[in-house]
Amino acid sequence: MATDISFALAVLAVISTHLPAFPLTLASVDDLGAIVIIALFFTDHLNLAFLGCALAGLAVFLRPWE
Repeated sequence: MATDISFALAVLAVISTHLPAFPLTLASVDDLGAIVIIALFFTDHLNLAFLGCALAGLAVFLRPWE
């Protein structure tokens, strides 16, 4: 399990007023990128149904709030 997000959250909790949100964002994007690389390049069979469900969930999440 990755510890960089928990470390970034701990640092953010301690000095939240003097720290920009960039380190936490960088840690999160780094982990998501690693998950995407593992899912795409280290699998024998890519299940398109699950990929479609994930993309649909992402589209709902990124939809602008009305």
